[in-house]
Amino acid sequence: MSYLITAHIVQDEPDVNRLDELPASIGWRVYHHQSADVYLIDAYRAAKPVDYPFQTPVPATDIPLELSENLKSLEELYQYLYKHDAANSFKKSYINFALLLNQLLELPVLSFISDDEEWDFAVIVQDGFVERLKCRCDDLIVDYNGGQTSIQPLVPEFEEDAEFLTDLGELRKAVPEVKIADRNVPWEVDLHAIVIEEWKRFSDTESLILGLGSFDPPEDESDWRLLRGS
Repeated sequence: MSYLITAHIVQDEPDVNRLDELPASIGWRVYHHQSADVYLIDAYRAAKPVDYPFQTPVPATDIPLELSENLKSLEELYQYLYKHDAANSFKKSYINFALLLNQLLELPVLSFISDDEEWDFAVIVQDGFVERLKCRCDDLIVDYNGGQTSIQPLVPEFEEDAEFLTDLGELRKAVPEVKIADRNVPWEVDLHAIVIEEWKRFSDTESLILGLGSFDPPEDESDWRLLRGS
């Protein structure tokens, strides 16, 4: 089983019929997680239905990749990361898909994707706006909160890795609107760490779901009750 976990979560029961308005290229299933009492949306390529949920990244074919004007600082940051081959962890498709789900369902949405290699990305959308976003892009922790973007550079475990670190002077010039801290936080990244943090914030609980934080198969699969799919 893959260590990749991805889902789109709402706390109140959604009108699943509204998901029929998603692009035809996106297949979907909605589950009720009975013990956590949240609703989980799994999205995948409609032409290639999946056997096991919550392990397939959102199909981006029909999802806009341009960010809206009110996310200008995030767009500028993405462009800098892209030029330095560090943008793969910054999932613009998840931002816009979460905005689309929020528009259709009229409910706050937590969308995330995380694995044991480079992805650890979470975004929370409410009332048509990105409320929070957090992810790790190589040696940078990107944190967007209440319209403000900040970055925490990480200190690598080994000195020989220093040559691969982001040039903070260059970064500050490229994205002057972003608050960039000094490099003083150790690079100790636990499995799914950011997604776990944002899930706990969104759900206001310490309980984990879907196998987050574990290399073992999820223990809560019996709680996933399928409501409907496309």
